[in-house]
Amino acid sequence: THEPYKQADFCVGNEKTFEFLENVLTEVMELFPSEYIHIGGDEAGKASWPTCKLCQARMKKEGLKDVNELQSYLIHRMRSF
Repeated sequence: THEPYKQADFCVGNEKTFEFLENVLTEVMELFPSEYIHIGGDEAGKASWPTCKLCQARMKKEGLKDVNELQSYLIHRMRSF
């Protein structure tokens, strides 16, 4: 099982996080049609990532060396959505 986060971080190791974010972006794109949508991300909370088993597993699987690279993975994955 996965311990709930105490902060407002997204668990980048959990595929359901991406399902949620993609659903939100889909709705935003329908409500606000535009060529560009700014998703931010530079201020992503990552306090839980160093101790999250799922995030650590994602880092290992993707060959990421630290949580900063995990943050980049999150942004690149959402950008390609």
